[in-house]
Amino acid sequence: MKKEELQQIDPTENKKSEIALYMQKARSNKVTLGADLVELTENIGKEIVDKETKKVKTDEEGEPLRYKSKYYAKFDFTGGQIETEIKEADFKSLSNNIGMPYYLEGRMSVVKIFGEQVIAPVFSKFELLV
Repeated sequence: MKKEELQQIDPTENKKSEIALYMQKARSNKVTLGADLVELTENIGKEIVDKETKKVKTDEEGEPLRYKSKYYAKFDFTGGQIETEIKEADFKSLSNNIGMPYYLEGRMSVVKIFGEQVIAPVFSKFELLV
């Protein structure tokens, strides 16, 4: 570069972009983990009971109505284990790979565990490492 071009570059602009990049990294909410899938659990939803009649609600075909089922995956990593709630689609895709290594990506979020709010990792991406 010529001397004139170097004089036109504002050093504060460079510093601003460095600071912005640092702040973006410092305030990011990202969790990554390498772990082995050890267990999948499905908690089938309870039957819906009518509050007035105390009878189980049924659909048109006579089948009992149920609350949504919940799905959990337990992962083992160096230093511990973590159990996390997952979506039904993830449950189905992970079901054939128990014991396999995964790379997990997610974020920290407020979740309810037994009615109590706690901050815990919520994973949204499960990448098989084999």
